[in-house]
Amino acid sequence: MGRCGLRELAWLSWRGDFAIGEHDEAGPYRWLEGDEAVTVWSDEGRVLLASGGAIEAGGRRLLRESLVRVVAFVADDFIARGVRAELADGEAVDLLVSWSNEAAAMIGYTRNDLLCDSGWAPAIAGALATWAGCAYEDRI
Repeated sequence: MGRCGLRELAWLSWRGDFAIGEHDEAGPYRWLEGDEAVTVWSDEGRVLLASGGAIEAGGRRLLRESLVRVVAFVADDFIARGVRAELADGEAVDLLVSWSNEAAAMIGYTRNDLLCDSGWAPAIAGALATWAGCAYEDRI
């Protein structure tokens, strides 16, 4: 992008005509959090929308008032990691999950590797908990 393009981009951003999302280079998702919504995309398209009174993800629609806690989690073997919603009825629903080929294949994969590879999960879980007005827990 040339210098004129950067000036136009800065002007549009300053005016509030668009929002700038976030991403974790090691993670599979990009997200945008605002006062009214949280949206998450993968390479295939939108995978989660928290807006109005509900979260839509993975073919499920969860009402905001049913959320007790949003959790960033990792499996004991470090392979699966993601974001989970814990509901008032005791059900736990995985909203976003990613599996690490490196954790599965690399004998020396450590907790430090995990923390570098899974920064997206606590960021998205925290944004969803803030949006929902419920508890947040980082279990990574």
